[in-house]
Amino acid sequence: MMNQVDVYFANGHEVLSAYWGHLSSGGLMFSHTKGIGPLREGQEVNLSIHIGSGRTFSIDCRVLRAKRDKVIVAFDSSESKSRIFSQALADQDVDVEARLRFVGGKRPSLIGRLFEISEDGCGMRTGQRDSSQCEGADVVIELGELRIHGVVVSVRGDELYIIFSTDDEPTLRAVQSQLRHAAAF
Repeated sequence: MMNQVDVYFANGHEVLSAYWGHLSSGGLMFSHTKGIGPLREGQEVNLSIHIGSGRTFSIDCRVLRAKRDKVIVAFDSSESKSRIFSQALADQDVDVEARLRFVGGKRPSLIGRLFEISEDGCGMRTGQRDSSQCEGADVVIELGELRIHGVVVSVRGDELYIIFSTDDEPTLRAVQSQLRHAAAF
């Protein structure tokens, strides 16, 4: 029987900060707290991830490292990686058309719909059946007059999960302001 481990994050930003991207299917690094109990390397666990007070989901993973103060787990599948990004970026549900332009112009732009957005990134449906070749691409999301730079960090079917670049402070402040005021994009 697989052990369940509960891990708590205050918000999606904390989840993104804990993401361990050095693994092909992704993983998480988090503090080993007293409530977690003993873990051993190689152990399979069901990680119940709590974000704030309203979002909880579970993924299966394997313990890579379990030290006294830190735990690193590897996800069992790339589907788990997409679920992490989907939940971390789901501060506000939206439904708005946007253009996705690839930096460098090596790929044609895509028109899609943003379906969730946070201060850290967004989810976008493109209608492209397999967009896996987009993972890792630097992109610009064109949303009316707003241009948001980011990188595609995960793909699930026609859904792209994009983390915003922290280099563009004015744009990030505009996104944060819209989210705080629950304004429609």
